[in-house]
Amino acid sequence: MATANPFVVVLGQMARSPVTTVAVSVLVATWVKIFHGRLDMASLAYSYDAVVAREQYWKVLTSPLCHASFAHMIVNVVTLWAIRDVEAVYGSWFFFRYSAVLMLAEAFVALGTIAIVLRMYGNSLHLQVHPIVRTLSCHGCSR
Repeated sequence: MATANPFVVVLGQMARSPVTTVAVSVLVATWVKIFHGRLDMASLAYSYDAVVAREQYWKVLTSPLCHASFAHMIVNVVTLWAIRDVEAVYGSWFFFRYSAVLMLAEAFVALGTIAIVLRMYGNSLHLQVHPIVRTLSCHGCSR
């Protein structure tokens, strides 16, 4: 009884889950660029001020790519890899759409929560509140 080569097994899993494989690759590559100082995390992460006040809407899509620490990135990569079977069972297109909807929903919930805090505790006309709430950076897939 011959055992399968682990490298071949992993390649087979990657082929059955191309969206997961690309997502994991992009997360790791982005973290490496941030870690080595070739990419500024602030250019990818979003905050209430960035998205609402400065209309930098693309940051809602780029924020899941950046991670502040190696541990944060590894947890996200391991979680993505653990659910790769969803993609294998339901298909790559379904998995991509489902992931995109969840990512956007999470961003809107986070931004909505910050907006509610600003309205409740700030001046309702000018939204004056401690600057840390307005500029709180959201990043990573598991904010």
